Amino acid sequence: MPKIHKNVMYKKTRYDLSLSIENASRFEQLCEAYEMKKSDMADFIIDSFCSGNLRYKHYLANLETKRQNLAKKSQDDLNLFNSLGVK
Repeated sequence: MPKIHKNVMYKKTRYDLSLSIENASRFEQLCEAYEMKKSDMADFIIDSFCSGNLRYKHYLANLETKRQNLAKKSQDDLNLFNSLGVK
């Protein structure tokens, strides 16, 4: 059986960044200072921003609440069939 090359198994998301000249040079400087690839630096920046962002945490909490409400509604709908005696 042919083996899959390890580089094929690891897929990295490509970030298409459109930055102004000033921000692009700062981004390049950050990449050089941290000795990181641009994609890794973009991941690091996004993770750092999201870890302390209250708006993002609020969004995740609302998303979880909506998911729980949908699960509860689905369970209630299934229980409706059980209460009718459908077996």
